[in-house]
Amino acid sequence: MNDHDGIRPEAFYIFFDEFAKRNLSYRIPIRSRHTYLDALAVYLNVFAEELEQCIALHQNVYSQKFIPEASHHPGHKLSAYIHANLQEPLPTLRELARMYNTNERQLQETFQKLFSISIYRYYTRERLRKAERMILETEEPLRDIAYECGFNTYHNFSTAFRKQFGYTPSMLRKRS
Repeated sequence: MNDHDGIRPEAFYIFFDEFAKRNLSYRIPIRSRHTYLDALAVYLNVFAEELEQCIALHQNVYSQKFIPEASHHPGHKLSAYIHANLQEPLPTLRELARMYNTNERQLQETFQKLFSISIYRYYTRERLRKAERMILETEEPLRDIAYECGFNTYHNFSTAFRKQFGYTPSMLRKRS
């Protein structure tokens, strides 16, 4: 491999090194346009994201064994609420706790134990995952996708998307 318009081979080495260490959070930065390495980087980043989701799902299923009536658990109810309302602003922690007849601290702690992520980070991550799927599966304009996923401005959406995945929504659209 040589340097192709900005993607350095070291980024791939780091990705696989982190992957071998079971760190799935590293993403290969995409800086150039329409090269084979860019396409490979996009696919590897999406693969890592999907694998991360599978592991989280497995951990959630495993954790359900230790929580009586897990589907009635406030953490699971909150997760379902988030998925059903991704386009809406998330209520305050106080309002969420009131919705699920618990206190703020208990809701935060149980959600963190169940999903290994804070409520608000989970909410943002799920909105961005929905956006990623929509970009890959539809021809809908990116600004409309941003709005449907609860972002007030395209700039905020694009910034959060790049922070989460290592590339912008428009880069992903060009490669899909």
